[in-house]
Amino acid sequence: MTFKFIAELFSKLSTKYLIVEFIPNEDRKVKGLIQAKPLKSNQYNFESFKSELLDHFEHIETKQLESSRRSLLLMKKKCFEQRFNFS
Repeated sequence: MTFKFIAELFSKLSTKYLIVEFIPNEDRKVKGLIQAKPLKSNQYNFESFKSELLDHFEHIETKQLESSRRSLLLMKKKCFEQRFNFS
């Protein structure tokens, strides 16, 4: 499953806002998943994840969770005109 696929799915499921957690590949849960299905390390990073989401959502805020390296993103769904730059 790609970040692009995930962003498109979130866009279909969301009506206005999205709160999503990014779990870095250093997290033990992600390490277990990567062992089961190897990924290229350059494919799994926060910047790539956020970039795909920005095709469908406006970024409002990112919060780094104190107890880990995980991040929460708050985003607002773009309307059709914003996504395709119609005026």
